[in-house]
Amino acid sequence: MSRTVRIEVTEEQIAEGNRGDPCRCPVAKAIAKAIPGCGPAVNTLVIHFSCDGSRISTPQVVKDFVNDFDHGHPVKPFEFPLDMDVVLS
Repeated sequence: MSRTVRIEVTEEQIAEGNRGDPCRCPVAKAIAKAIPGCGPAVNTLVIHFSCDGSRISTPQVVKDFVNDFDHGHPVKPFEFPLDMDVVLS
């Protein structure tokens, strides 16, 4: 059975997010809200979960958002599915 979590990045998370900080960017804040206690760190390659050390590939829509956000370009709220079954070794 597939375990997909719908992640919603809000205007508030964007306003409170820190550029260049994988643990405090808007996407990390959104994942932490959807999956409490997971301790996500987000970059353009992987999303790392400190709770169990697992990593998953960063979806393209998130890569694009992180690049734009970190470079100070305008970004908007968005949603994306996070497939928790695709864990990297």
